Amino acid sequence: MSQSSISILENNYKWFLNHQDEIMKQYPEGGFALIWNCALIGIWGSRNLAMTEGIRQFGKVPFLIRSLEEEKAHQVNFSLNPIT
Repeated sequence: MSQSSISILENNYKWFLNHQDEIMKQYPEGGFALIWNCALIGIWGSRNLAMTEGIRQFGKVPFLIRSLEEEKAHQVNFSLNPIT
């Protein structure tokens, strides 16, 4: 993964951390947040649905999917091909 891809993911992750409380209050039922370009795109019921939507909307670029369930929360990015 290129340095620019890592920077994009780090920025999205920092954005999520800064807005996490607000997002979790808005979506108390949980789910998987799709974050791209420092914005919440939406919440899906499964990681696979969020990934599919991210690829559909943005293509082969890095984006962040984050679980809203605290015990499962970890940073995950999906990209079909690394950006070089």
